[in-house]
Amino acid sequence: MKLKKINYFIVVMLLLGLTTGCFDSKNKPVIKPNKPKEVKDKNSISNSKDSESSKDKADIIKYNDKDDRFNEYIKDCPTYMADFGIELTKRYLNNKDFKEQNILISPLSIYSALGMTASGASGDTLVEMEKTLGVNINLFSGYFKNYTEMMKKRKNNTLKIANSIWVNSKDNEVLNEDFKSSIKKNYNADIFSLLFNNDFVIKVNDWVKTNTDGLIDKILNRADKNAKMYIVNALKFESAWKKQYKKNQIKKDKFYSENGKVSKIDFLCSTEYGYIATDTAIGIRKSYRDGKMFIALLPKKNKTIQDVLNTLNGKKLLYYITNIRKYDVETMIPKFKFKFETSLKKDLFSMGMKKSFGSNANFSKMLKSKTGVFINDVIHKTYIELDENGTKAAAVTAVEMLKSACLERLDVRKVNFNRPFIYMIYDFDKNTKVPIFLGVIRNLDK
Repeated sequence: MKLKKINYFIVVMLLLGLTTGCFDSKNKPVIKPNKPKEVKDKNSISNSKDSESSKDKADIIKYNDKDDRFNEYIKDCPTYMADFGIELTKRYLNNKDFKEQNILISPLSIYSALGMTASGASGDTLVEMEKTLGVNINLFSGYFKNYTEMMKKRKNNTLKIANSIWVNSKDNEVLNEDFKSSIKKNYNADIFSLLFNNDFVIKVNDWVKTNTDGLIDKILNRADKNAKMYIVNALKFESAWKKQYKKNQIKKDKFYSENGKVSKIDFLCSTEYGYIATDTAIGIRKSYRDGKMFIALLPKKNKTIQDVLNTLNGKKLLYYITNIRKYDVETMIPKFKFKFETSLKKDLFSMGMKKSFGSNANFSKMLKSKTGVFINDVIHKTYIELDENGTKAAAVTAVEMLKSACLERLDVRKVNFNRPFIYMIYDFDKNTKVPIFLGVIRNLDK
């Protein structure tokens, strides 16, 4: 009996963070996560007088999808990237394998890698990918091209994005010309053809290291002998805070972790402008020097991270963070650093990308030979460190494939992030609102 040769490809996403015209899918999965254990501590900020303002009910930003000033921001793909990031984060919070872990994902990196992959898909495989991601791939590819070109024109650009496709030359496979042209035009991807041996592993890891400025030095330990292709995205962000911290603004205080531990760690103390208040959370925005924005949301008393995320989608999140209240906010943000690593395979499959991971996948636009290939894995790795200087961040995503105006200062609010909270880094340019990173701090040790 003749055995069928299996070929696959891997999408790899590596992500590091250091202080520093689409259609909507109506068939997204319903996620009903369990609530994480709530911290009970008499000294927790959730019970302290400044955890919420006494005027908080009046401060709450009422979501209004008829607001014309807001609607100009939601006509493009970032809204759906945020949708995806929120859903994925909720899954990790509810996943026992990630119990107590801090979380960091990059919607932009994931969409970059899967956007390239979907550009080679057809039929039901493409339909499923578009429904899972919530975007029309042709429109997203055009959006990504315009965004990266606009980004390069900015002075002191702090976001570096690189894409590449690595083809196994063992069977003399070459990319379909239309697919190759589309990837180079829309994603500016480097294309390599070589044998998948030890030398290949060195080369792809060197590419990753170069395109993350050394923040990530390795994505592969070895190459699978059946791999047909690797599709890789690398993303690196680095920016200082617009308003720098002084030494006297760094102080030790307690952080009340989700696991019940209380740790005394460094906090960054400052007064920021712009207060966020929803039914379930309060929060702040803090600017980087280049127009990017750090945003943090603290669950209200007797609310959890899950409660906050369950009330959000990409459109609502963008509405809340753009319609801030005109208050000064005294805030304390903890310094932190951690790594996060995951395979997105199970989550993407359960969110609707079923055919992509099976031998009946249709990626017929990729190779001239029309060799059947499918996604074997989607790997996402992250690292973040936040301190008084600013933020550096990097991401790498790889897909492995096998055959087959001045604001008025009105009042002061207080938000102390000394217990679990949600944070994100947004590109807050006037022409776009792109979610680069989205994460959750659950536990911090000394």
